[in-house]
Amino acid sequence: MFGMSQSNANKWIHVLLLVLHQTLIDLGDVPARRLVALQQRLADLDSTAPETAAAAPAPSPFFTTAPNGRSHAPKTG
Repeated sequence: MFGMSQSNANKWIHVLLLVLHQTLIDLGDVPARRLVALQQRLADLDSTAPETAAAAPAPSPFFTTAPNGRSHAPKTG
């Protein structure tokens, strides 16, 4: 698509993934791979929160969606 061969694109993907991963490690933002590690990171964030934020409930790290109303999508079947 960008005038790059598949083998050249594959090489760059692997190089840039390594750079991204190392950058996330350096920033302390590497994704948690285990639930225990996620719980620890959330606890660490909660313990470093300012006192004013402690009065408000912490937002959930997970997103939920609720229907906004009746769907206008066509029915099948």
